[in-house]
Amino acid sequence: MNLTNEEFETEFNKLNRFYRMRNPKEIRDFIKNNKGLIALLNETEPHLLHKFPKGEFELQAHNDITGEGYHKLYVNIFVDEERFNNGFMDDIHDVDDKIIPIKKELDLMMKLVLMPGVKGY
Repeated sequence: MNLTNEEFETEFNKLNRFYRMRNPKEIRDFIKNNKGLIALLNETEPHLLHKFPKGEFELQAHNDITGEGYHKLYVNIFVDEERFNNGFMDDIHDVDDKIIPIKKELDLMMKLVLMPGVKGY
């Protein structure tokens, strides 16, 4: 999906309604350089809401340990401790299974990673 700069900015700004952004400039640049990530994030959102209705979701551009830049976008999924200890990882795997076909189609298999977290830590 090729977006004009204006369309990209509009779609990127819409992500803020669902995802917090830990490092917005880096996230913006990473998404801009990896076509299809906005579509993938939009497709991921309903699956996250279904599995984690009380969850909080944060995007984080992940810096490779080589120091050569950002190579992945993490979706940090924060839930309370009780939820974390009761099937949380199974549900993360379920969401990932739902979005794998989209990742493959968009050639983004190694670009988006779902990460578990506990609220307040």
